[in-house]
Amino acid sequence: NKGSYKAVKKGDMVKPFEMAAFALKEGEISPPVKTMYGFHIIRLDSKIAPEPLSFEEVKMQLIEREQAKHKERAKDEYLTRLSSLEVEMSQEALETMVKTQFGEDYTNPQLEAQKQ
Repeated sequence: NKGSYKAVKKGDMVKPFEMAAFALKEGEISPPVKTMYGFHIIRLDSKIAPEPLSFEEVKMQLIEREQAKHKERAKDEYLTRLSSLEVEMSQEALETMVKTQFGEDYTNPQLEAQKQ
């Protein structure tokens, strides 16, 4: 692209570059801008006015966002209900669960501290 970027939107570039580029007026040239990629001199040739998107263009984004929020809400409610249940477990079942989750060599740090 020989250093030419067309239709750049906010979020497309690293922050220092973006801040300098979006602060320019059409036809202006920036002072040197340092980014993690080196130094840049930016010339803004033109700005394209943003156009509102139609409902059809954003419909799937809206659906996916609401589905993710619903999933998170349902998970939180489930975990809250689950954590309020009383659980009865034998010592043997508890030890088996701990070994399964943390490995056969797991030792309880609190018990080890008490032994010393």
